[in-house]
Amino acid sequence: MAAVTPPGLKILRPLIAGRCEVVPVFTMQVAMEVLRDRIQLAVCSLDFDESRMFDLLSYMRLAAPRIPVVCCCLLPTQLSEAAMNDLMVAAREMGAVDFVDLRKLAGADYRTRNEIAERIISRLMAAPASRQRA
Repeated sequence: MAAVTPPGLKILRPLIAGRCEVVPVFTMQVAMEVLRDRIQLAVCSLDFDESRMFDLLSYMRLAAPRIPVVCCCLLPTQLSEAAMNDLMVAAREMGAVDFVDLRKLAGADYRTRNEIAERIISRLMAAPASRQRA
């Protein structure tokens, strides 16, 4: 499941296409419905449904604690590096596998984008349920 905005999906889809099926969701309500299906992993962007990334992460930790989640920033933001670091800490504390800043990928070459995508998917697939917080 990719909980993103439409512009974020344009950035994320090429990174994970071919590695897993991408099921995009743009609202909290649709995300909650999709979780009833057999979703194996989730990527949730900071801008999801008007900045509801932490709402979805919190819901998932209760409703689907075994599904690994990577939170990310896909679109330009005015947040400082310190604020981005705080978001990473908060996401991990809430049970996300990681928080990844993907804003700089727009100008990255294919190899760099591919390596980053491989790391994200590897973290998601290798995340044991015991690391997820309920």
